[in-house]
Amino acid sequence: MTLTTVALRIALPDHPRELSVGYREQMRGVFATARAEPVLRWRSLIGACGLAAFGCFWTTVAFLLPGPQYNFSQFDIGLFALVGAAGALTPAFGGRMLDARRRLRWPVTGPALALMAASFALIGLGGARLGPWSLVLPVIGVLVMDACVQAAHAVNQSVIYNLLPGARSRLTTIYMTTYFIGGALGSAGGSQAYEHWGWAGAPITAAVFTVLGLIAWLADYREREDGLRTAARASRAVGTRA
Repeated sequence: MTLTTVALRIALPDHPRELSVGYREQMRGVFATARAEPVLRWRSLIGACGLAAFGCFWTTVAFLLPGPQYNFSQFDIGLFALVGAAGALTPAFGGRMLDARRRLRWPVTGPALALMAASFALIGLGGARLGPWSLVLPVIGVLVMDACVQAAHAVNQSVIYNLLPGARSRLTTIYMTTYFIGGALGSAGGSQAYEHWGWAGAPITAAVFTVLGLIAWLADYREREDGLRTAARASRAVGTRA
């Protein structure tokens, strides 16, 4: 670590300070942004719930696979983890679609979260003794789950970065801090669930996190629709008076 620090100090350019405000003032700006933007708060909570479910699964599956039912080696577990890499392709394809059809960003989040919650039913079957299907069904569930969490994450970022284009660093700070807090809570919750209820408890806990995210999306969507209707009524009233 010391060698890395020295190497970075030598290699990185010495740019002058770009901001005149201190750290405290910057943090005040972050909190002010969070208070002023309800959409940012909802989307941060949705992202946190998604990563909580994701972390809940990937933490506990490492307990299941080496067990007597599968007896996976570390190499086998690593190969299983590659299944999740397929989800990384989702933002690449979905992002282009959302850029072309921005109106879909709000409604598409709900189905993605609902499908993600349903995927944990397949994942939960990994603890059942169904022969080859005990592995095939969870793999399908993991593919669906990972694609959905990546899709929701991409949509969340697409939405929040349109709120304040000139304040992306503050938006990122709020969203990603909340996002990773969710991931930590999911890992902790999944570990506790596995300890108390075995494998069956882990997918159920992950599904609960996802449902909480779905509830947050419903609240966000309803608030947005109410706002649009209020704006439309105000616009019609102005037009009538004119």
